[in-house]
Amino acid sequence: MLYELLVGVSPFYTDNIKKLYSSIQSAKLPLPSFLSREVMDLLARMLSKNPVSRITIPNVKQHPYFKDIDWELLAQKKINPPILLTTDQDKNQGLDEEDAFLKMDKKQIINHNDNDYNDANKTLNRVK
Repeated sequence: MLYELLVGVSPFYTDNIKKLYSSIQSAKLPLPSFLSREVMDLLARMLSKNPVSRITIPNVKQHPYFKDIDWELLAQKKINPPILLTTDQDKNQGLDEEDAFLKMDKKQIINHNDNDYNDANKTLNRVK
């Protein structure tokens, strides 16, 4: 998950499921040059092919990449996020689902698409 958040795509992404499985088992982990040395090290340790040599959770918390995280405060939910994102849903805060829907304009309703389940990708990355 960390790899995807930082790079924008899975490390061995392909539409071919057999090639995906093969890459996970044997391909070298691609680490783009725009990543810092610290995060490259962390990702390499987290995604090691050998389960015995993978970094443990306590060691992840001690890794230099997370040096500025106070894990105790985080566990107590006493750390404010560095960025607060707003969504259309925030505008509808306090409204029940029906009121929020009625507040939407016609264009928002018509343009709503569920792209996860359209005909073009019904078999994408799924075993046939």
